[in-house]
Amino acid sequence: MKNYNDSLTAVDVYAARYPFETDGGVACAARAREIADCSDEKTRQSKFYVWKLLEYALMRSLGLNAANVAFDKTADGKWTCRECEFSLSHKDDLVAVAVSRSPVGIDIEKIDAERFDEKLQARILTPAERSALSRLAASERSLRANILWTEKEALFKRDNGKLFAANKLETANSHCKTIIVKSGEVGYYLSVVSVAECVCSYNLTNVVVG
Repeated sequence: MKNYNDSLTAVDVYAARYPFETDGGVACAARAREIADCSDEKTRQSKFYVWKLLEYALMRSLGLNAANVAFDKTADGKWTCRECEFSLSHKDDLVAVAVSRSPVGIDIEKIDAERFDEKLQARILTPAERSALSRLAASERSLRANILWTEKEALFKRDNGKLFAANKLETANSHCKTIIVKSGEVGYYLSVVSVAECVCSYNLTNVVVG
C-alpha cells in the first residue's frame, strides 16, 4: 500500500530550465550509477537535473526525503517507488516531473510544426485521428499532430507500455491535459495523463506558460 499526503492534488507538475542550483548528487545510488554510465554529456545532465527536480517535487508535495524513498527500476526501464506514482520527461534544456496518488505520465516536446508533416502524421496517427485532422488547414494539422504525439508519449508512460506504437494509441478518452510552456523564446507542449479528470497544480521555475 502506498502512503500519500492527503493535501496532494490530483497531479503536481514541476518544470524547470537547467542547469539550476542543487544540493549535491542524487540520493538514489542506482540512479547515480545510471547517470555516471551515460557517455553523452547532454544526456547525463538531463538525467541528473530531472532527478533533482523529482527529489524536490517529492519533498514539496509529499514531505518525502529522497534518501528514504524505495526507488526501483523495472525490466522495461521505468523508474518507480513504493511511496507514490511519478513520471519524468526532458527536452532540450527543460526537465519536467509529475507526482500523483495514481498512475501518471508526463511528456514535454518542442512545438515544431515543420517536423510533424504529413509523412510523419501517417506514421504516428490512428485512422480516426487522421480523419479528424483532415478537416483542418495544413499548419493546424501539424500542430495538432505535435500535441497528439506528446499526449501519446505521456499515455505510454502512464500505462507502463512495453512497445510504443503511436499509430495504435488513442488519447481521446485518456484524461490528457496539455499546456504550452516557454523556455526563453522557445515553446513546448507539456502533456500530463492521469487516470481521472486531470486536475494539475503547476510549479514552474524559469519556465512560463505560453
